[in-house]
Amino acid sequence: MSEGAGTPLVTAPAAPGGRPAGAGVATEEVVVLDYGGQYIQLIARRVRDCGVFSELLPHGSAPD
Repeated sequence: MSEGAGTPLVTAPAAPGGRPAGAGVATEEVVVLDYGGQYIQLIARRVRDCGVFSELLPHGSAPD
């Protein structure tokens, strides 16, 4: 999927400091599993841009 196709990603409104609202105070966490796809870094970055902590892990990682 290209950047301009489909529905746009929803991002948090900017806080006075220019950072997304809630940035620095992550209350949600997302684990992105790497199965060898070419967009894994982009997915994790987009999640982080929304102010949500994300971590990349290999697909064989054991849950904590």
